Amino acid sequence: MKIVYFWSYYEQYLANFYQRHPGVADMPYVEQYELLLDDYFGIAGSYTRWANKLGHESYLLINNCEPLQRQWAKENNVTFTDNWQIDVALEQIKRLKPDIFFMSSMFNLYGAFLAEAKKLSRKVMGWIACPIPEGQSLNQMDLIFTSSPSFVDFFRRNGVNSELLLPAFDPNILFKLSDETPRDIDVSFIGGITIYHKQRRELLERLAAKTHLKVWGYWAQPSGRLARIRRKLFPSPFERSYNGEVWGMDMYRTLNRSKIVLNSHIDVAYQYAGNMRMFETTGVGSLLLTDNKSNLSDIFIPDKEVVAYSTIEEAVEKIEFYLSHGKVRCDIARAGQQRTIKNYNYQSSVLCMLNYFKKYS
Repeated sequence: MKIVYFWSYYEQYLANFYQRHPGVADMPYVEQYELLLDDYFGIAGSYTRWANKLGHESYLLINNCEPLQRQWAKENNVTFTDNWQIDVALEQIKRLKPDIFFMSSMFNLYGAFLAEAKKLSRKVMGWIACPIPEGQSLNQMDLIFTSSPSFVDFFRRNGVNSELLLPAFDPNILFKLSDETPRDIDVSFIGGITIYHKQRRELLERLAAKTHLKVWGYWAQPSGRLARIRRKLFPSPFERSYNGEVWGMDMYRTLNRSKIVLNSHIDVAYQYAGNMRMFETTGVGSLLLTDNKSNLSDIFIPDKEVVAYSTIEEAVEKIEFYLSHGKVRCDIARAGQQRTIKNYNYQSSVLCMLNYFKKYS
């Protein structure tokens, strides 16, 4: 089976990657591509590599990565136009002729682009676990994977095939982390703070005022002059705890330095757990403190493999308790890591995905 995983990476991540790797933009396509996959940003690279390991012909196309796509166009005698994000991608898909074209939640490319990709592929499938624009049609998809049961129900009610597939952790990441890294961060949060994370922002503000929380992530902060002056002169507890962005392996190193990692699901997850941070955190062996959801016990054993909170006050109490009870904290973190590596690895995840590919092809 030939599979094309088609992704747009966050622009902030791409800028950060090429800043951290000066000179990479001039390297041949394959070398840039492998270095990007070795940074373990997101899920697409691990999907691609594990599908290849399991005997399939799999490719990752990052349509908005200009240095990478420019190099591919150069090596393959394809004109690099102002419309390169569309033109180069379609030429790549045309040459690969995939059995499965697997697309992330790139709603701006639904419609005309996806129609062309569909002509060049046997089946079009994808991943959506985020807010969907109002009026967005999903009928071009033959199958949608998601990490939230509420989304599965929504897609099926709207006549679209959908299956639940939890995120995973790639154990190969552990080989890139140092065994001697000190856990010198008491409690951390890494993630997005946008209009879709109102509950998360309130949580972080209140915890930052009461604990030693340190925050990293992309933050949709007001950019006006008065807002900048206010932040500089009168920063809120959250703003004082904010340390900028970390991406790829730098994110995993930060998680690995953390004794406790706070997790808060996006608002549209409703009562269901299952975001990537749960598996990234447990995978590196840090204690996961996550918001309590109705299906949490289906994924991990609370108080044995992870710790859950239902209120902000409870989160504060548990942070204080587990910081002062190191052995208990480490025992739970170790059990969570063992569960993730055994049950939520990419080999298992991709095997499940491949079975669904066959079912719906």
